[in-house]
Amino acid sequence: MTLETGTTEDVGALSPVAARARFAAGLTVPTSGWSRGFAQANIIALPRELAFNMMVFAQRNPKPCPVLEVIDAKAVRADPGGSVLSDPASDIRRDVPLYRVFRDGELVDEVADAQA
Repeated sequence: MTLETGTTEDVGALSPVAARARFAAGLTVPTSGWSRGFAQANIIALPRELAFNMMVFAQRNPKPCPVLEVIDAKAVRADPGGSVLSDPASDIRRDVPLYRVFRDGELVDEVADAQA
């Protein structure tokens, strides 16, 4: 894969920790093919009043909507010991290359950092 820097490297050989560090540092490229052998996932952040319904939907539709991890409201990572997937140093607000923001079903923004 050719990165923004113009270099070519095997991003599939990177560990998830190394990949997340690049995204946290501002790299915004598609993640397909990164960190071979590890799950690639999307993030859904919902208001608390909708979260339970989403969890039920995902549980009833495990193939198209597998739930790899659930993070409590206002948390930036799963509770220590409660997850087998998260890096203890991860921060869900910045460890993804790009976040799409939807309001009322419409895409309203794309941001590289969800801390705001």
